Amino acid sequence: MQESDWVNVEQAIKLNKLEVEKRKKQDANNRTDRLLVKCKKHGGPVTSIQEIEKIGSDRSSLWNEIQYRKKTHPKDALVKPELYKVNGMSLEQMSTNLISMIESCTSSEVITPDEFLSEEVMDAINNSNAASTRIANDDVPEAENSRKFDFQQPVAVVWDEAGRKKWYIGFVVSEPSDSSVIVDHLERKTESCDNTWQRPPTDDTQTTDDIQIIPCPVYGEWSFSSRIPSFDNKNSEEIAEQFRLNWN
Repeated sequence: MQESDWVNVEQAIKLNKLEVEKRKKQDANNRTDRLLVKCKKHGGPVTSIQEIEKIGSDRSSLWNEIQYRKKTHPKDALVKPELYKVNGMSLEQMSTNLISMIESCTSSEVITPDEFLSEEVMDAINNSNAASTRIANDDVPEAENSRKFDFQQPVAVVWDEAGRKKWYIGFVVSEPSDSSVIVDHLERKTESCDNTWQRPPTDDTQTTDDIQIIPCPVYGEWSFSSRIPSFDNKNSEEIAEQFRLNWN
């Protein structure tokens, strides 16, 4: 392959990366908008214990509140991921966790909800008829009508290899069901190093259970400085710590 061909390939890869990032941001904004609309339907987003008590035993409302705070308080969700869990949690646990979030939130952490609204969603909120037409399945928990993961979102996945647990980095391809995720896996460039990853010689796309995914965001970026592109993981120590806490 000529040098000009390699340049064209690298440019195409970079353009595709930019397009994926753009789509991920748009998807994230759309999900935040939908969550905000749903929270406003029950008088939220909540800012006090009294408002949480008014929600009572409405699982859908509690679910939406926690997911909305996870989207608008990403740093807090990263530091205290156990508060933002919703799958398999009882109503009492969800309510208690939401109260803890409210009590621990300082004034500098409070984010104005309308910052996340697009003009379309603002119109929907101000017009109940438009909202009922545009926002589908309002009474269904978010988990049932939207994805848990974004397309091409990097995740850390745990596998059992001959009785020994080991984690890998991969990228979400699709979610065929509420509890399964199809992930395109990478491999360590050096077996003993968790920082640098690359694509394996043969495709390693596997269907995983969502419980295999480590509850920790994956931060990193692709490097195209060598012949074989590599993914440089920026928080491997944090992922490894979560792996030790949950699987060892």
